[in-house]
Amino acid sequence: MFQSYLSVAEEFKRLDNLEYARQALDKALTIYPDSISVASQRFAIAATELPREADFLGAMSIDDQEQTEITALVQDGFRLLQLPLARAERSELLTQLGRLLTYDSTWADSAWSHSGAADELFAEAVQLTPSRAEALFWHGHHLLGSENP
Repeated sequence: MFQSYLSVAEEFKRLDNLEYARQALDKALTIYPDSISVASQRFAIAATELPREADFLGAMSIDDQEQTEITALVQDGFRLLQLPLARAERSELLTQLGRLLTYDSTWADSAWSHSGAADELFAEAVQLTPSRAEALFWHGHHLLGSENP
């Protein structure tokens, strides 16, 4: 069953149906809740799916429920950073965390501003995998957005 959920998640990811992919990974995690790889995949899919509309419409399009989900994902992401991950996995995690922080209202009022936190996360992601297009793209996107609020 576990492997079938992983296969289904990959197929839905390939079809760009991230909601179904996330649901399949949730079911896989009910079987093996300590799977670091599955937890990382689940985080990456949820962190990609959730801010899609906000990437297009802006942060004001995020409703209270989505803000709660973003906060929970940020917490999960920082927890996952404490686990042993391959460079590419860590880079993807850092990139997605940086993206999420730009939409997380909790960070706006913190001593470590959301912009500074996202900058550090993106910079570390790029340092780990300098030729990875996604890390470079989102770091540049963030830098352009922070210059033109």
